[in-house]
Parts: sequence; structure tokens; C-alpha cells
Amino acid sequence: MISAPPKKSADYWGLHGPALLVGRELYRRWPDSEITSGLRSRADQASAMAKNELRSPGWIAATYAASAPKRALVDCLATKPKQLAEAFLAVLAKFSDDELAALTKHLSGRAFDVRAMLEACIRTDGGAMLRGTEYVRFTPVGSDIVSWLRGRAVAYGGKFLTREGGLIVLHWQE
Repeated sequence: MISAPPKKSADYWGLHGPALLVGRELYRRWPDSEITSGLRSRADQASAMAKNELRSPGWIAATYAASAPKRALVDCLATKPKQLAEAFLAVLAKFSDDELAALTKHLSGRAFDVRAMLEACIRTDGGAMLRGTEYVRFTPVGSDIVSWLRGRAVAYGGKFLTREGGLIVLHWQE
């Protein structure tokens, strides 16, 4: 019987290409680090986007680069759907994998998120770590991880973000 890789492994998250290599090295260097998201289905992506949009209205518009899928998601928001994740999934279903690659690398396993290791966060948003965060300080290990992931993004011609649409998210993609 073949068992699934452990959750504390880059292989568990369905990563591919440089994302898999960087994820494996992340766990090798910092065994206590935690990847929180990797390869996503369209339904998982729609759910994640809905959750973030509800936590921080305007998140879609602030996070994604200009593309046809982003425009369709923003237009969908204007209709004020009651079931946001379902509405986003319906939008994503209208686009090909190639078109969605312009929106997110999570759908191809070429992106992952890492739990931020925060030491202090002084905020003006009531504690939700949304827009209005004035100051974030990572733990020493968290700072090392951020610096290392930035370097890996440069080395692979990718991108590393510490915020998405105002939310504190450590996101690496090729």
C-alpha cells in the first residue's frame, strides 16, 4: 500500500517545478515552518478567494494582476452574490487552465503559502490583520524565512509576497 506523504512535506501539497524544490528546501532548513496551501482545485481556489474577500472587501481587486478572470471576478462581486465561493467557482469554470494561470499559480501547483511567524503586530483594524496594519515584526526565524524565500523567488524568476490585498500572507510562486 502506498501512503500519502506527510503534511509537513512539500510533496503533500502537490507542488511542481521550482515550487516543489523550494518547498522541500524550506522544510529541510526550517522543519518547524508550515506550508498552509499549495496545489488547489478550482473549488478550493474559489473558496480561498471568497474567504479572503469576505475578510477584506476589495481583496480580489487589490491582489490579482489585470486579466480576464480577474475582471470577471470583480464583475461577479458587483452582483453581490449570497454564496460567494459558489459564484467564484462559476466564474472560474468559464476559463481555461491557461487563462487561469494569469490569475493564480496555485491551480498548477506552482505556488504555495507559508504561515507567517509573527513576533509583534500593532494594528488599527481591531486585530484581524487586514488593511490598516501599521507594523508587522516577524520572529527572528520568520525573518530568516522571508529573506530566504525572497532570494529563492529572485533565483527562479518568481515572486514572493508578504501581503495579498492587505492580508498578511507569505506567498511564493514561480
